[in-house]
Amino acid sequence: MGCNIMKKSVLLCFILIFIMVFPNVTFANIINQNEIAEENGRNIGRMSGEISGQRDYINNRKNNWESAYKEEEKRVILLYELEKETTIYRAFFLKGFKEGFKEFYEKTYKELESKSKETPFDYGVSHGSFFGSLLGTTFGTKEYHEGKTNDWRRSVPADRQLIKEYSLNRDTDIYTEGFIIGFKMAYEENYSYAFRHANVENHRLTKEKGFLHGEIAGEKQGVFLGKMDFIDGKANDWKLQLPTDQKITLQANLLKENPQYREGFLAGYKEGFKKGYIETYQQANLTSLLENTNYVEVSMLGNTINTSDNMLTCTIKPGTFYWDTFISLEKEVKPVYLLNTPRLEATTNKYIINVANHLGYVSLKEPITLEFKYFGTERAGIYQLVEGEWRYLFSKIEGNTISTMIPNGTYSGGEYAVFIDDTYPLLKDIYTHWAREELYTFVRRYYVSGYTDGTVRPSEKVSRGEFVTLLSRVLKWNFQNNNSTAEFNDVKEFGVHGKAIFNAVEKGYIKGYPDNTFKPNNYITYQEIEWIMQRIVKGNSFLWLDIEEQMLYEKYTRSQSIFSMNYHITRGEIIYMLHQLQNRGKL
Repeated sequence: MGCNIMKKSVLLCFILIFIMVFPNVTFANIINQNEIAEENGRNIGRMSGEISGQRDYINNRKNNWESAYKEEEKRVILLYELEKETTIYRAFFLKGFKEGFKEFYEKTYKELESKSKETPFDYGVSHGSFFGSLLGTTFGTKEYHEGKTNDWRRSVPADRQLIKEYSLNRDTDIYTEGFIIGFKMAYEENYSYAFRHANVENHRLTKEKGFLHGEIAGEKQGVFLGKMDFIDGKANDWKLQLPTDQKITLQANLLKENPQYREGFLAGYKEGFKKGYIETYQQANLTSLLENTNYVEVSMLGNTINTSDNMLTCTIKPGTFYWDTFISLEKEVKPVYLLNTPRLEATTNKYIINVANHLGYVSLKEPITLEFKYFGTERAGIYQLVEGEWRYLFSKIEGNTISTMIPNGTYSGGEYAVFIDDTYPLLKDIYTHWAREELYTFVRRYYVSGYTDGTVRPSEKVSRGEFVTLLSRVLKWNFQNNNSTAEFNDVKEFGVHGKAIFNAVEKGYIKGYPDNTFKPNNYITYQEIEWIMQRIVKGNSFLWLDIEEQMLYEKYTRSQSIFSMNYHITRGEIIYMLHQLQNRGKL
């Protein structure tokens, strides 16, 4: 009992010392390593115990495993170079070795006592083969890596050395003869096998692994470039993205590898690249298709629709329209940067709202809210693509979102994205005006640039020349060279408004006075505006009274036109009018 307690105490001390020396090794790792050492020792001990039990039996020695163990313990320490291992590893190895030795020594000895047909020579051959195979394997592998030739005779122990090493002088001559014969036969066989196996493994590792390693590396790169090409809107063509052999060789440092490994790596890289690229591209395409097939049924009760990437939310309030309609939000695959224009930098993909019902449109009784996720400068805005032009919609940035309203009226869907514009002018007299949203929107659409003092003067009267110039910007007139403006007697007064005046007259939108003058500096009246807009608005159904009532209803602002249509209109009123008409698609 006292002996066992002492052994456990010593073992515990070994563990504590090890933890102090190697603090980064966890206790769980230590336990695991100790279990491995003990199990290795136990397996070898069983083989050694079996041999020692056989030897003692055939030599008519008593069943005494402890005596045999003392002799084998010294040999196993030398054979397995346990002196080079840590103290703890060696202790656990020998603990397992002793347990395995005792178990199989006694088991073997007792089995032989009951019945034995083998001769001492047979036992000698068997025991010699065991040790010969171990030593032959060790020296075959060792001498291959030392660059020596395959010659087992060079290192096989002499007979005298075997007799001394394995205490054969204490055995019978016939056992010794069988041991030496079995040892040398096993040594030769296992030496050659180990030598050749080491050679084959060396070439396998330096050559045959090339294809596998290249395939792994190529597939990873193919996955990345397949995804990137899909996002960039490029065709599914892996060959266009495949790196050259020279580039792969440099990236993978193949010049330092065996030529056969290098060739295998290049072949494997191309196969892996093709597989990774095509599968990733096709999967991305399928995923995009499935995500964009997301029509949501919307009734009078309204609904909230989100894109699959949660970048855009469309909120439809109850009572917005009355017949069931299917609406979808579709994300265009085209890369963000390809949306950029000379002034606008895109921050999102283009999103498409589709409306599907028996008419192809809905009549909105309430505005629809579009809200994008957004982080960045206050100079961002939501834009709608109209006739090939990205048109700014009045937007509000709040927290990490930017939103806009789709106004009442007929709506059949649209295309939207968020852009940043760092060039539009900041005009200081907009934000306190009743038409601030419309004024700001027209500045962002570059219809209004303001004066040199940073104002737009929305409450001032507007001249005839200023009006047709603003009209030309909103309607995107394509000016042509024509000198017919010389027909007016006051053509020299046209100044910067000349081309706009000519186009307006040419199109029949506006006329001069009976004395053959245009009078570009005369202020324009509500009545003149109504006459002109009736010639321009689609359907010719324009009445200033509608705008006047809308101003009162939406902006709580009374127009001076209620007193007389011959009063002069203000800049803010004209911009409000044009904004409303343009947003409703009447211009």
